Amino acid sequence: MNEDFDLSRFMLLVKNCSSFFDGFLNKIADGMDISAPEARTLLLLNDNPELDSAFKIVNSGPPVSKSYVSKAVSGLASKKLITLTKDENDKRIQHIKLTEAAEPIIKQLSEARDRLICFLVEEVTEEEKDLLTSIMKKVEEKAKKLKSLT
Repeated sequence: MNEDFDLSRFMLLVKNCSSFFDGFLNKIADGMDISAPEARTLLLLNDNPELDSAFKIVNSGPPVSKSYVSKAVSGLASKKLITLTKDENDKRIQHIKLTEAAEPIIKQLSEARDRLICFLVEEVTEEEKDLLTSIMKKVEEKAKKLKSLT
């Protein structure tokens, strides 16, 4: 292994980016009458339609706790930004669907997120972005394999 590569530093970078993104979402969400977890959940649901239940979000999406998702889903439902429908086969599962009322909020959140990402990578070349994407996909695949073994 390359001695310059420090996995713990990489993991800390990922954690810090996530914390930074949460702080960024806090500031954006404040002006929208939603919480940062609600904002993150709206973006997650919009970007990943296959994650249509809290169970799927907790188990398949980014690392978030059950209570984080539960609070966000409850808040979004009370604000009529999502609808919840019980699963026909398993009544413990509620399917989540974004409502039309969520669309302008998601648009604002997506635009703000895109501006942030553009700022963060403005000095990164297209080749470097392609390489980073390729590396992230490989790491993600390995992580999925590891998760399936545990």
